[in-house]
This record gives sequence, C-alpha cells and structure tokens, in this order.
Amino acid sequence: MSSPSAHTVVVGASVAGLGVAESLRASGYEGRITVLERDSEQPCDRPPLSKGFLLGEDAGIELPYAAMAATEGVEVLLGEEVTALRPDRNLVHTATGRTLTYSDLVVATGSRPRRLPVPGRDAVDIQVLRGRRDAMCLRARAAGARSAVIVGAGVLGLEIASSLRRLGVDVEVVTNLDVPLNPAFGKELAEFERVLLAAAGVGFRSNTSVRSYHPGPAGTTRVELETGAVLTADLVVEAVGAEPCTGWLAGSGLTVDDGIHCDAGLQAAPHVYAAGDVCRWFNPRYGRSMRIEHWTNALDQAALAAQNIAGSEKQVLDGIPYFWSDHFGCHLQFAGTTTGHGVSGQRGADSLTVRYLDRTGREIGVLSVNDPRPILEHRRQPAAG
Repeated sequence: MSSPSAHTVVVGASVAGLGVAESLRASGYEGRITVLERDSEQPCDRPPLSKGFLLGEDAGIELPYAAMAATEGVEVLLGEEVTALRPDRNLVHTATGRTLTYSDLVVATGSRPRRLPVPGRDAVDIQVLRGRRDAMCLRARAAGARSAVIVGAGVLGLEIASSLRRLGVDVEVVTNLDVPLNPAFGKELAEFERVLLAAAGVGFRSNTSVRSYHPGPAGTTRVELETGAVLTADLVVEAVGAEPCTGWLAGSGLTVDDGIHCDAGLQAAPHVYAAGDVCRWFNPRYGRSMRIEHWTNALDQAALAAQNIAGSEKQVLDGIPYFWSDHFGCHLQFAGTTTGHGVSGQRGADSLTVRYLDRTGREIGVLSVNDPRPILEHRRQPAAG
C-alpha cells in the first residue's frame, strides 16, 4: 500500500492520465498526485468531437480535472510540458524549469495526428482533429462550408464525413486503400460501408492518395490525387492516423517503437508505467504486444496502472480490446482481434455481424453493426489457459 510520502507523477491530462489519478484515489492511495499537461487548454473527452460537438452540441466533452483537484487532492498543472525523463534518478524535467521527483510515474501523453508530407501542404489550411482547439476550428469552418474532402477512410474520417453530411456539406472521402475502414475487417463490412456512403451521398475514391495541395479560388483548396483527378473544396480534413507522443523520451532508456514498450502489467521500467494511446503492452491473452487507440482501452489501462502502483500484488492486462463508432446512423462495435484465418459474416436488413476465427475455428473477434448481442457474448469469454 502507499504512504503519504509517496508521489505519483502523471504526464498527460488525457482520459488515461486523469483516469490514473481518479483510480489511485479510489483505491485508497494516500500519496501526492501531480498531473502535468503540455497544453494550456482544458482537457476534453475526444469521442464526441467528431460527432455531437461538430454538430453544435457542447455538453459531454469536459473532463473533471478541476473537480478532481478540489475534492481529491490531485494537482493538475496545465501548460507544463515535460521535456525529459531520468528513470535512473526518478526525475522529470519540464520546459518551465521544474524538476519533479516521483516514486512512480505514468506516461499518458497520447498521440498526435499524422500529417501527410505532400507538396503544398503549408500553402493551404488543412484541418486535423485531435483536441478541443482543432474541434472548435473545424466546427466553425464547417458552418460556412459547402464542400469538403476527407483524406482517410478510417473510423475518424467516416465519423467526420457523417457529421458534415448532416450539416448539409457535400463530402468526398479519399483513401489509398481499396475499402472503407481496415481491410482486415473483411469484405462483408467493406460492402456494408460502401452502401452507407452511397446512401448518404458521399463520394468515395479508393486506391489513390494525395499528390499535392494548391490554393484554389475564393479561399478553396485544390486537392490533386495520384490518379490525376483534382478535387476543389471549401474544407479539407486529414484523418490518416496518429503517432504516439514519445519524442520527449529520447535518451530516457525506455524502449520506444510505435509506442512505449511495456510488460503485461503496463510497466516500461522500474516505477515507470504507460497508459492510453502511447502504451504498447504485451497482452497475455493473445501472446503479443498491442497498441490500441481507443477510449475504453485508455480507461482499462489507467485503472490497471493505478492498481499496480497502489497495490501489493502486480496485475496484468489481458482483456479483450473493444471499440465503437457511430456514423451514418449506424452503431458499429468491435471486440477482439482480426488476426485470424477465417471470417464468417451474417447480414440483416440494417445490421451486420462478422466473426473472426483462428486455425481451430475458435472465435477470436467479432464485429457487429446495430446488434450488441454478439459483442456482449464475445466479451464474456474467459482468457485462454
């Protein structure tokens, strides 16, 4: 158990970072808790940003950092960027000159939007969506837009496209893949999503990528594709994935490669843990390392990291990965993994279930649209062994 002299430092006021602080207090942790956040803006919950917030709904995006500081004795310092970690001395250094000593450290710095390194990008105004500032800018620009190009057909790209169509904006989605979302989900979902896009009046250009950007007339942007086609739009949004925020860890001695490498207990080094988008941990259920950029995973990792800091017995995270998405009037859920050897699909009038199987025919993942039952059943599976 912890002592009042213990001090846990959390780097990042993300869902994962604040979740660690909340879980520590809930477990009876008596030590100091300090959360350091490089951004000066108030932390927010990101899932609503591409959906309700973009449509004008402001409720439901605030993270309770102020209440946490007042009622649970958690010190949250905004605008305090951590620039270096010294695990050998249990120290972190910040850009403002602070040096903090910790008994345990949790890295929850999240990820940043990936930007396409194509000619002309700096000459035009290309939107990305990650935090509150991005969302407010995108919402303001969407209000006056008649046309938009979304580069990227993943979950975020489709959610933005769906919201823009509800605002009456004409939308073209561009992807270098041949299907919407991840091809690993299989042809059943690809066909379902193509129907959704067509029914919503969204143009879909697959197997091509952006060659260059150019300023267009009246403040528009011209998007030149590798096919030679040129799209002109009032608004261009890149939704082409994210990169873990790990640059500040150079020289720390931690293993960093597409995330901070952690063991099954989320530990990267003695007294150093990671949680959220930045964490690549070994999942014993699947026998391999994973990095998952989803809200539920961030909360699960926050709770387990806190448990391992406050508790006497180390726990491992062997849960089933899960995410959801709401777009074009459909509720999509996925649990498990697609890294299998068989796919079995079942489609209804407005629903879809896809099951992913291993070599033995055992179900290792389920995708479901508008039907929660297959997901609930799969998530009840016990860990193997």
